Amino acid sequence: MQPRRTVDTHVSLRGRVLTITHAGGREDKTVLESPGELVTTLRSRFDLDVPEAATLWPAICARHDAVFSKPQKGRLGAQSQRDDERRHRDERS
Repeated sequence: MQPRRTVDTHVSLRGRVLTITHAGGREDKTVLESPGELVTTLRSRFDLDVPEAATLWPAICARHDAVFSKPQKGRLGAQSQRDDERRHRDERS
C-alpha cells in the first residue's frame, strides 16, 4: 500500500498494521481486526472505496501470522532496537 502523507502525518498500511507517524516521530500502530475495519480504513485514510478488498482478508491474515507469529532475526529485531534507542533519546531530551 502506498503511504499517505499529510502536513503533519505519514500513514501506511502493511497487511493488518496501520501506522500513523506524527511530526516529531511519534508512531501510533493499530492492528486491524476484521475485513470491515480494512475496508473502512482504506476509505477513511486512503480515499479508496474498494469494498471488494474484504475478500483479501484471509490472505492478509495468513501473511500477517506467517510474518509476526514467531520471533524473527534481522529486520524486525533491528526495528525494535531502533525504536528502543529512539525512545531512550527522547526520554533524555
